[in-house]
This record gives sequence, C-alpha cells and structure tokens, in this order.
Amino acid sequence: MTDKTILLAWRHLKKVIRIIYAEIQELPIYNLHNLLLYFHEHSQYYRLRVQNREVRITV
Repeated sequence: MTDKTILLAWRHLKKVIRIIYAEIQELPIYNLHNLLLYFHEHSQYYRLRVQNREVRITV
C-alpha cells in the first residue's frame, strides 16, 4: 500500500469511529465486556450505518 492509500484508509476509519462513538453515547455500558457484546449484537446495524454514510473501508 502506498502512503496515500494508508492515509485515506485512516481517514475513513476515523469517520467510522466517530459514527459509532456518537451512537453509543447514550447507552448504559458499564464495562468493556458489555460494550463488546453490544457491538457483536448490533454489528449488522453498524455496517448498514457506515454504508449509509458512504464510509467504506477495504482491507
């Protein structure tokens, strides 16, 4: 991968993190285990949200 590709991928990843962080602000999450369970249960939802915001990450 070139430096430009890595930079673009990092920008997309930061957008995804911001979207997810905004979504979990109001959730009653008390520890990391609960957080991971939440993401596991809602992973399809987040994939759709990311696609709706036109944020795409290719690994």
